Parts: sequence; C-alpha cells; structure tokens
Amino acid sequence: MTVIAAIVTHKGAVMGADSAVSDTSLKMTMADPKIRDFDGTLIGYAGSVHLGRQMFRAIEKDQPTSIVEYVENTTHPKAWQGVSFLIVENRQIWEVDNGSAIHFSDSFGAIGSGSPYALGLLYRSHDDLNDLMVALNAAEYYSLEVRGPMLYLTA
Repeated sequence: MTVIAAIVTHKGAVMGADSAVSDTSLKMTMADPKIRDFDGTLIGYAGSVHLGRQMFRAIEKDQPTSIVEYVENTTHPKAWQGVSFLIVENRQIWEVDNGSAIHFSDSFGAIGSGSPYALGLLYRSHDDLNDLMVALNAAEYYSLEVRGPMLYLTA
C-alpha cells in the first residue's frame, strides 16, 4: 500500500507520501504523486490508485468549497471501498474512509500500511518538515509496502 502523513505547525501544514504501488506479487515506483494541493487544502490517498486519481479529477472538475465534506459525501457508496484519504483543510487533519470523516485531535496524522511507523515517530516529534521526512523514512525502512522517493507539499 503506502504511507501518507501530515503535520500542522504554527508555520503551516506539510503532507508527505511515498511513491510505491503494489499488488500481491509486484511492487513498483509511481511517477504520479499520491498527494495534491487544491488551493491550500492538501489531500492524499492510500489504497486504490484508480479511486485516488478519480477523486483528484472530481475535485478539479467540481471545485468544492470544502474538500472534506466533498470527499465524505462522495465516498459513501460501496464503490469507494479500498481507498482512504488524508486531508489537511483549514489547519485541521482529517481521515476520510468509506464516507466517514474523522478529525484528528493531534497536529499530526497518517494513513496507509506504513502509518503505524510514521505515527510512532510523529508522536515523538512533529515540529517541521524534517520530522515528517524522518517519519516517512521510518515507514519505508520497516514496511515492505512503502518505497521512496518521498514527496511532500506545504500549505
């Protein structure tokens, strides 16, 4: 799968992602990023590449005022199972999965198979881009389904 992680600090928000794509027998490096910036709202996906890209295209087309509400309302049908989204909107971190938005109470969050490793490091320190990159690299080191290069966006 993947790792998508985000932090919010007094300076702004940062979201990072790996570049792996895998199935039961193959692991490759993707050229297209799993994270996007939509006018200061950061969004990333873990799981189905097809559904993640479909959501990015839908957001581009519809230009919603709240991406969290849009993703929550769009992903409710069973057709959207197999993909999760991490969103930083208005300096708040949200996970949207199967039509339910969960607001993280911490100033950091992560999704994907590498998220336990990233969250462990972010729990310790989540002050800046360096902390985010350390967390992403730990996920790559410990998870077979995570691979660099690591990409990041700021807002």
